[in-house]
Amino acid sequence: MAFFPAYYLIVARFVMTKQKLLWLGLKLFTCGIVYLISRNNEISAPDDIVLLYIFLSFGILANGIIVYRIRQFEQASLFFYRGLPVSYFKRFLNYSTLYFLLLVPEFITLIMLAPKHLDLIIAIRFSLCSYSLLLLMNSITFIQNFKIKDFLKILLLIFCVQLVFINTIGLTFWYLLCFILAILLFVTNYYKFESTEHS
Repeated sequence: MAFFPAYYLIVARFVMTKQKLLWLGLKLFTCGIVYLISRNNEISAPDDIVLLYIFLSFGILANGIIVYRIRQFEQASLFFYRGLPVSYFKRFLNYSTLYFLLLVPEFITLIMLAPKHLDLIIAIRFSLCSYSLLLLMNSITFIQNFKIKDFLKILLLIFCVQLVFINTIGLTFWYLLCFILAILLFVTNYYKFESTEHS
């Protein structure tokens, strides 16, 4: 159990020290644009909700650069963690905690806007979509050693797919799908990624 809380704190410290400016810039962009749009407009019509989510998701997907750099840091400095007797559940919970902490500014912004400027249910759905999207990006990095250009292409594809979802069956199905895929990809590829890297 000693390694469980320490691991995500080590990675979070890497972000706060080595990726601080990038992280702050992304938070300022995402939180700022969501706050300004919501404060200056009545977000009630479906088209307004879709437009606001597009801006939010663009900022969340930009966090993919941090996700990619975290994986590089893990491979270079924290590869020992794979050999420790830690269950899948605890490993996934480590990443879940890490990315929850990295999204705290977005969560606070959405809470501040509800319910006066943004419906509470919509704010919760936005939060769940953001969180599940970040977990999905993390799990995708275990499929193989992507080059940054290839990883960004995957993020662009995800952006296009989610546009189809939010304009058809809605945000609830989207974040449920992201959560499910994040778990499945993590479980099926975590150790496969290790063996592929050594082959």
